[in-house]
Amino acid sequence: MSECEFCGEEFDTDTKLHAHWREHEDELNSHQEEKAKKAERELERQKEEKMARRKRYGGYGLAALGGLAVVGLLFSQAGGPSAVLAALGGGGSADAQINTTGQPVLGSPDAEVTVVAFEDYKCGYCKQFSNGIKPQLTRDYVDSGEVKFVMYNFPILGQQSTEAAISSECVAKQSEEGFYNYSSALFKHTGSFDTEGFMEVARSSTDGLDYGQLETCMANGNSRGEVTADRRQGQSLGVSGTPAVYVNGQYIRDWSYPSLQARIESELSG
Repeated sequence: MSECEFCGEEFDTDTKLHAHWREHEDELNSHQEEKAKKAERELERQKEEKMARRKRYGGYGLAALGGLAVVGLLFSQAGGPSAVLAALGGGGSADAQINTTGQPVLGSPDAEVTVVAFEDYKCGYCKQFSNGIKPQLTRDYVDSGEVKFVMYNFPILGQQSTEAAISSECVAKQSEEGFYNYSSALFKHTGSFDTEGFMEVARSSTDGLDYGQLETCMANGNSRGEVTADRRQGQSLGVSGTPAVYVNGQYIRDWSYPSLQARIESELSG
């Protein structure tokens, strides 16, 4: 977060901060005035790009989803069982009310669109989603404040999955931002899935945590209750596999980025 030196208001990007400086025009020096002008131009450019993108998607967002589903089915028929699982995702209610209160949030809490994902750290498709899809989602929509991303732990692949989920909830107890940094790093982790391995990931991906307290939490499983609550939320929605992805409560069977983007654009332009 960047704080305005004139009024103390906080902004999630320097561009938004510099554009805000226009409200303090009488207090700006020449260098700050130039930064404010540049920021205004950049925000206007971003706005024009989004409007153009919505025009592309808005008229045929639902049709695109349907078309992508057909393509996914054809691809799965050609690619065998693993491709079928990739296309189908984790199952779940087609339309659901998901209460995200108390969950760590990536992005603006006031974002118009909420993307929810139920994931397992040992799941290969979840790794594809986290390492490939989520960075694009963050860059295109989360950073701009249009989308917030909420992850739920849904361990289904044995004890190591559960221990990994518990470790991430231990991080979440200390830092919401740290939770997402740690989760992203854990999906890339190739070492051991035990307290030693988890602490290695935590130290390399987070800052400012009480690492002694964190290690105790991980070793003792102190966040098991949070993992259980996440699983119950998923089970109440009919989630049976991972990743299970929702956009504003609607289950996204094909979570490839073009499909996910089409649904997001449909929600933003609706």
